[in-house]
Amino acid sequence: MPPFEVATGVSVEHSHAGAVVSISGNLTNILAVTSEVSTSQGGVALLAGGRVGTGFWYDGKPPTPGRFFAQFLVGHQQGHVGGTGTIVQPGVGADVIVLKHLGASLHWSLDYKHIVGAAPERSGARLVVGILIGPRT
Repeated sequence: MPPFEVATGVSVEHSHAGAVVSISGNLTNILAVTSEVSTSQGGVALLAGGRVGTGFWYDGKPPTPGRFFAQFLVGHQQGHVGGTGTIVQPGVGADVIVLKHLGASLHWSLDYKHIVGAAPERSGARLVVGILIGPRT
């Protein structure tokens, strides 16, 4: 497992598209420290936290290694009125290696983005689909 992984993708939150870039530092095969910068209709967010996962596994059918993970991120969003504040964002997802020789994976995650102290309609689910560079089995 390389020490760093970089993911980038498109997010959908409150029926609006955004962008996500994250960098993870792998501590072990199953633990990582993760940071994220994202844009959305609500503004720009900077988050950091931890990720725990299964590690990449391969059962031979189909011949594609993958992993599942859960992460917990905390940070701050700067944005429009009512969209600025502290964020607590738990999430789950998966990575499936599609180009093993390049270490490129299909990345997806489903998160719940809660903005502390904001109106309830400012918080909600977020889907991210993108590419992860770095993992190798």
